[in-house]
Amino acid sequence: MSTYEEAGVNIDLGDKCSAIAYAAAKGTFPGRKGMIGEPLLDDGGFTGALDMGDYYLVQNDDGVGTKIEIAEKTGKFDTLGYDLLAMVVDDAACIGAETIGITNTIDANKLDEATVTAMMEGLKKACLEQKVVIPGGEIAEMGRLVNGYTWNASAVGIVEKHKVITGEKVKVGDKIIGFHSPGFRSNGFSLVRHILTDKFGANWPTEKFDET
Repeated sequence: MSTYEEAGVNIDLGDKCSAIAYAAAKGTFPGRKGMIGEPLLDDGGFTGALDMGDYYLVQNDDGVGTKIEIAEKTGKFDTLGYDLLAMVVDDAACIGAETIGITNTIDANKLDEATVTAMMEGLKKACLEQKVVIPGGEIAEMGRLVNGYTWNASAVGIVEKHKVITGEKVKVGDKIIGFHSPGFRSNGFSLVRHILTDKFGANWPTEKFDET
């Protein structure tokens, strides 16, 4: 069985680095103590929440990750925006927040007008469907510092305090609702690409596959 480690991903190291980053982030919390925007301490949570009176303002970040390589190999960039939006919206939704806007950052070794157009048109379409706005963003041509494209986003959402989902009310016997996926979802694509490369070779995106 293939593993994440074989795919070049060190999960334990990633967890340690995340803990380092969150510890540093929590070190800034006293700076807003007793002020508008005081952070909600939620160790292990998926999004950061700031106290805005009757509401929490939530913020979180994510990106399309290595799925950008699949888009590059297939030449299809117009659906990546759906993935980018989903990656930040789902984190906010974990506590019951509604995402109202996202900003995004595109870093590329060499920009291509057609590629950026396809990426942003897809993101625009996804955002319009979900009533999310794009108030800003950044595009940078990085030369040798990056290989291909890197696409990340930051989301801003709101939730009324009395509607925050904390998990405290979850109990034995509650129903769990799952949605069937006809294929791979959005996470774990480093491992997916590793497995498909092993089976079909480096050009696996163009190989015919009829198994169900």
